[in-house]
Amino acid sequence: MTLTPDDLARLYVPTPADPDWIGRVEDFGGTVLREDGRGGGWALTSADRIGRGSNVVAAANLPVTDLRDLAVRSDVPGLWFEAVDEERMLALADLENEVTLLVPGRAFASGWRAGATGTIAPEFLVAPEAFASWCARFEDVLGGALDAERRMQHALEAKFEPLARRADWTDIERVHACAVAGGWDGSTLHPDLCDELLAFGEAFAEALGS
Repeated sequence: MTLTPDDLARLYVPTPADPDWIGRVEDFGGTVLREDGRGGGWALTSADRIGRGSNVVAAANLPVTDLRDLAVRSDVPGLWFEAVDEERMLALADLENEVTLLVPGRAFASGWRAGATGTIAPEFLVAPEAFASWCARFEDVLGGALDAERRMQHALEAKFEPLARRADWTDIERVHACAVAGGWDGSTLHPDLCDELLAFGEAFAEALGS
């Protein structure tokens, strides 16, 4: 299954610099991001730090009027919502051809309902096929996709986040942990965590596939 821009605007995945994972992300129609969150031809930034080139701007708590002004700028291809904000996102619905509204992978179905057309999703690395199949269900069976989203979030909170908090992972280490959960063996994370992460990966895939 390949996700095309006509299916979902974009799937952006922070990805380890590993040819196998880079290939898997691209095979599913995703765009690889460097682990610091920059890539895909743009840089993630705040509204007051827009530089030269293309910038995906963090929406933070910017009012809708400011977001609308940003949305029509040629150097702002996307707005990043760290959490789904239906009121502000729906207020930008008429600008869907001007800008991509991006939400976290763990909330992509909820974001899709509110007008999001893209996601930044390290969670994709945990179970690429299940994640892609889940995304492909949005238009036809959004209710079922929302149910799967809740199950996925439960798996994350019950099995992944306790590990992340206990080990105090950095953002890059969290990306690596997602890849380990999906079967990658190129991480420097402690080997004792691998079994727990693989068990999480199985629960994650089952949650999305149910």
